[in-house]
Amino acid sequence: MNTKSLIAAAVIAVSSISTAQAAQFVTGYDVSNARTSGYGGWTHTYSGAITSAGGGLFNYTGGNGTLNDGVISANNLSNQLFSLADNSSITLHLNSPTFLSELNIFGATGSGNGIPGILTGATLSFGGLSQVFSSTPWGPTCTSGLCNDKFSFAGTSLASIATNVITLSNFQVAPGPWSTYFNASEISISGVAAVSPVPEPETYAMLLAGLGLMGGMARRRKQKLATA
Repeated sequence: MNTKSLIAAAVIAVSSISTAQAAQFVTGYDVSNARTSGYGGWTHTYSGAITSAGGGLFNYTGGNGTLNDGVISANNLSNQLFSLADNSSITLHLNSPTFLSELNIFGATGSGNGIPGILTGATLSFGGLSQVFSSTPWGPTCTSGLCNDKFSFAGTSLASIATNVITLSNFQVAPGPWSTYFNASEISISGVAAVSPVPEPETYAMLLAGLGLMGGMARRRKQKLATA
């Protein structure tokens, strides 16, 4: 590889480090004011602490489970059921600070389930800001409509804030026979990592070699000017 090519490769390596994108995922979550597994015939799993909040409600903290296990259920099993009357909230913990682009809540995809697909909005909070979002339904059809709900951060003030914690609250649903409830089988986050990943040793070597060559060229030029 000639000098120009090596320098160009080093510059490209620096650029790729600073603009690298990473697929973000939910590493854990907390839920406040929710019913235990089995309520209404809906079941879910959770590995963290489950403590009573009174009135039949419980708080889930410090764990993982149904909402980030990568499984989208086809029935009422492995689904967290929420009641609007309980004023529940969900706090998601991400693997690294991220500029968020999209959040998706997946419902059970089986026919005969009248609960998912009626979520119309929620308040999303992070970085000291809160904003009310409308959701867009998508996915396989259920008896009540579409099963999944998408929240887009594009064009919002939150899109410019990097975070690794996001809270969902004040859920809203469309009118219907089960309009005081909604369920969630999985929640996913996508975005761009705010912290650049550590480059591979080969990238470091290429970068240092390129910088060394540029330094050597600068010294030789200076010497030529001094003897001219």
